[in-house]
Amino acid sequence: MAVSRRANVGAWVLPRYPTAFPTMNLRLPACPLFVLIVEDHPDTADSLALLVRYYGHEALVAHNGQEAIAALAVATPDAVLMDIGLPGGDGYAVAGRLLAVLDHKPLLVALTGYGHLAARSKEAGFHYHFEKPVDPQQLADLLGAYARKLAGPPCAGGGGK
Repeated sequence: MAVSRRANVGAWVLPRYPTAFPTMNLRLPACPLFVLIVEDHPDTADSLALLVRYYGHEALVAHNGQEAIAALAVATPDAVLMDIGLPGGDGYAVAGRLLAVLDHKPLLVALTGYGHLAARSKEAGFHYHFEKPVDPQQLADLLGAYARKLAGPPCAGGGGK
């Protein structure tokens, strides 16, 4: 399936895979997001990327702040899933660096094992603060709703599933 959310910016080709999580209630987006996942733990990063792709979005993984900034050369993220406890600097600093170079503010989602940091995440400009492990349905719902909001009327109905 090829999709383009905006005129004159090309299209994404998204393969559709067989259902891997049959108990989840998903509506595949008609207009997928490009999601940057910043997570230093490889298994967690790969699992999040698998979930995001399963939800019908595109995912790119960065394992540290430098890789996150370098990822901006590939595409501008619509959403960022940011681990707060990164080596060599925390996710708050990395988010600040991303925002300094982006033309628009993506959906920022803090991911951490520290629930007591929710207020700090909000102060740092994050829209959401999720404790690990993230509830897959909650993440699916959030990304789906944001994709519909960002895309506007042409995609507001979602892809349906």
